[in-house]
Amino acid sequence: MANRYPDIGIKGVCGVYSAQYSLSRNIKSIFPFGQNTYISQYSELPNITVTYSQYLDVAGSFNPLEFNSLTSIELVCGASSVVCDDAILNEISYTFNLNGPFLVTRTYIGYKKPTSKSGTQDCSTNKFRPLSRKDYTGSIPGGISSSALISVTATVSVDRQPILEFGSRKPYASVVNFPITSSIKFEAYTNDSDSYVFDNAQNACGDYTISGNTYSATACGKGITINNATLTDLIYSGGDADSSQSPQTVSVTYTSYDTYSIKPAIYF
Repeated sequence: MANRYPDIGIKGVCGVYSAQYSLSRNIKSIFPFGQNTYISQYSELPNITVTYSQYLDVAGSFNPLEFNSLTSIELVCGASSVVCDDAILNEISYTFNLNGPFLVTRTYIGYKKPTSKSGTQDCSTNKFRPLSRKDYTGSIPGGISSSALISVTATVSVDRQPILEFGSRKPYASVVNFPITSSIKFEAYTNDSDSYVFDNAQNACGDYTISGNTYSATACGKGITINNATLTDLIYSGGDADSSQSPQTVSVTYTSYDTYSIKPAIYF
């Protein structure tokens, strides 16, 4: 199926499925004592977010080093592009759905928007096959049948805070607010009994051991692996008597706090 908007994308990135750019900034007003009319205004550091999804077969496997550098992201619009400079990767998510292609979504946070640049983009020679449900080769936790699996979503999120430079309004560095969080969520139709047990009260006077497992979200050797992941969320929903509702599903989420060798600070 052809894209009806062939001149929109991310410059230098092929296999883009969707993209969006947003900027917001606060304007501060200074009021003299006892008056309701401001005498001056100034703007705070703008917040820029660029998010784009890419086909898994093109995006490839997870590389944590992407979180350790500054980059420039350009949303191509015809012959020009909207730019986000000094951008830092904030989150990467791998999505494996029952319906639709497998996607990798990256979210960048930036603080600098220069003027538009040339938006030339050519991915005509970039050939690939969108991976889908039949290509899934990742993990399936106990209690979930492979035939009942609906979706798998694996996400690594790094919460960062800009440190402003003294005597200036530009950022000096971006530091990580630990912990770094990664998670993998499995959603499936319910067709068996629940085997999960939570009874921490019996260990009230002892040491409760939390053991982590390794789960992968992959297709044809491409994807991401979450290590030291423990069960944090268990949700049952659906199955209502209303005929318009979907069958009952179970959602199981495992969370990890591995650092993946991500730098605690990036200097501008």
